[in-house]
Amino acid sequence: VGSAASNDQHADLTARLDRIKILLYEERSASSNAVSQSGSINLNWIPAIATGVFKKFTTESDVEELMPKLIQNLPLLPFEARKSVSAIFNYLLVCGLDGVD
Repeated sequence: VGSAASNDQHADLTARLDRIKILLYEERSASSNAVSQSGSINLNWIPAIATGVFKKFTTESDVEELMPKLIQNLPLLPFEARKSVSAIFNYLLVCGLDGVD
């Protein structure tokens, strides 16, 4: 019974991380499409989803330091969850998030 509960928790974590990854990449895609349609880059564009995810992963008291914990425990996560964590981390790095150091 314990193994089944653990598998359910892993599946739930994997699904949640995958949803976050998809939201972030949809945000990037929408931004890229806006640039290609208008022909100009909006220098005032703020990645709202990425900013919210970053703040949630690093400052909320109930999930304090979630991203560092996910990265530290990466070897313990299922393969698909590891892929999502690395994609989320990559997007947050690429995004820049000026002023949120």
